[in-house]
Amino acid sequence: IGSLSSDPKLSMPEPRASVAFLHATIDKTRAVVGEQVTLNVYLYEDIHARQGRPSDVHEATATDFVKRSLLQDETRAVFVGNANVGGRLWSVKQVRKNALFPIKTGRLAIAPMSLTLPQARVGLRESETLYVDVSEPPVAGRPAGYQIGDTGDFSLSASTTPHAVEQHGAVGVTVELRGSGNMPSSLPTPEIAGVEWLEPQTRDALGPVSAERFGGTRTFSYVVRIHKDGNVDLGEIRLPYFDPQTRSYSVARASLGIVQ
Repeated sequence: IGSLSSDPKLSMPEPRASVAFLHATIDKTRAVVGEQVTLNVYLYEDIHARQGRPSDVHEATATDFVKRSLLQDETRAVFVGNANVGGRLWSVKQVRKNALFPIKTGRLAIAPMSLTLPQARVGLRESETLYVDVSEPPVAGRPAGYQIGDTGDFSLSASTTPHAVEQHGAVGVTVELRGSGNMPSSLPTPEIAGVEWLEPQTRDALGPVSAERFGGTRTFSYVVRIHKDGNVDLGEIRLPYFDPQTRSYSVARASLGIVQ
């Protein structure tokens, strides 16, 4: 192979095509609903062949998943190393890295990504079709109120202002959901007689929280009308979730305090 070193993690027994080819991998083939599956797509190029810029790019569609990018810039392929493929040295670039969150159970397909390389003898190249077997998280130990798909590692914090209002007045409750995984789009609010929760405004700061995980913060801003008098305990917001790292359930909680 010569003096250039190769990365054994990228090596393959045979090339998928001559001159250049796409190769897709996933980090797991079994998952629960909402558990992150990481899809990597690599472009392998024969180091002795000149390559131009790819054109006519078609993304890998994954209709049964929520798909989020884990790359800062998808317009630029990043060189990740050389690989021994069938006894020859190939240059490897990463073209996509996605967090995929399955939204249903069953054998779910990830369709190939394809692109065209400008050399007449290369033309269209596409990656493999991949499959993930998706099940529900275990029933044993499942907390009350758990919603299928709330999968990840989450925490909650909350603030309420003001702490004193006229009867039928309103307070603002801000709840910050932080963590990694399949961020819930809504939170269960406490049901208390005389307390009316209006639809929240949400604000997202989501993206890669590490090279491998998708997450960040989702902030819910509620207007809450208080129709009864006295000291009103707003209770707590609780979010049961399944943590795929520990394979166990937890409950994130935030106390909302008392309004006079």
